[in-house]
Amino acid sequence: MRTKAGLLGVFLLGLLALSCSCSVPEAYVAADRATYDVVAPRFLNYLQADPTLDQVEKDREARTIAAWDLRIRKAEGR
Repeated sequence: MRTKAGLLGVFLLGLLALSCSCSVPEAYVAADRATYDVVAPRFLNYLQADPTLDQVEKDREARTIAAWDLRIRKAEGR
């Protein structure tokens, strides 16, 4: 019984340590923002100019870019 309680304690301590270290490194966020700032405007321009895509496809792809920006903003703390 004592061993099970000890193992449970170690397991819970491990979970606590993992939950506290789940933030994204600043360098990754900065790199993702730099990539977004270059790629997103060009891709959005391409979407609008591509005659082979209908409006539904263009909107879907634009929402993907917006979701990418939102994810970066959240990681930046904005």
